[in-house]
Order: sequence, then structure tokens, then C-alpha cells
Amino acid sequence: FHEMWLGGRRNHSSTNPQKWIWEHTGEQFDLQFGESNFPVDRTECVSLLQREDSDDMFHSGDCARTLAFICEDIDVDSVPAEQGAELSGHRYVFYSTPKTWVDAEQSCRANGSYLATINKMEEALFLVNNTREQCEGLEVNHVSAASHTEQSEGG
Repeated sequence: FHEMWLGGRRNHSSTNPQKWIWEHTGEQFDLQFGESNFPVDRTECVSLLQREDSDDMFHSGDCARTLAFICEDIDVDSVPAEQGAELSGHRYVFYSTPKTWVDAEQSCRANGSYLATINKMEEALFLVNNTREQCEGLEVNHVSAASHTEQSEGG
């Protein structure tokens, strides 16, 4: 299961220590995060990752890390219908190419969407389950592509 960027971030500082916002809406939110020990005066971004040995789904970390990401409300004309998943009228597309949080947000905007936001636990569980399915498919495709390349090269 891959860790994936969501659309939340905060500028952690001594004057504004706990203000998380969803970038797309500007709404403040409070999620239960896994352990995070970051210095003050740093921008942190939200990612989604659920390990089998932990109940934590949301993690905060350095926005400069490169992770896969999830776009929400993507323009249906820009992505084939078989890609992504829908819940309550929202369409989510999962991208495996690792990008920084800022680059991921820009990629989503280029497709008429935004990094995914979480408003209910139902959405979080839906994304976790669909991320697992998407990543399993990607791993199968990578194995098939590697086998095909080896055979093509006489391997």
C-alpha cells in the first residue's frame, strides 16, 4: 500500500501551531494523525496511509517528499472512465507517479480538480480501500511490464 498525498496542509509556527486547512476549500480541519515530530516554523502536508499494524490513516510530513497522490472531482473528459472511483458524486483518480505536494496539487489543477479532501470517515475508508486496489493493479502491471521487457531483450 502506497502513501498518497491528500489536499491538507498547515504552516506550523509558534503563532499558529495547529491550524490545518484543506487547500481547495480553505476550511480548517482536525484529524487524528500518526506520530509527527516536526520543528516549529515548517509547512506540513497530509498523506493517507494505513498500515496493517496501525489504526492511523492520516499522516503529516514534509511537503517536499515525493509521494503518489489522489485527485478529487477530476474532469471526466480528461481521464478514461475505467480509471478512478466514485463516492457520493465525487470522482477520485489515483496517480502513482511520485510528486511533491505542490507538484501534485498543480497536476490535479491541470486536470480541473484538486488534491482530495476528507470530510467524513466514510470517505477516508473508501479512499484507503480503493488505494489498495489501485496499487495492487499497478504492481501487477509493473511485474507484467518487467517480464515483457526481459522477454523482449532475450531475458
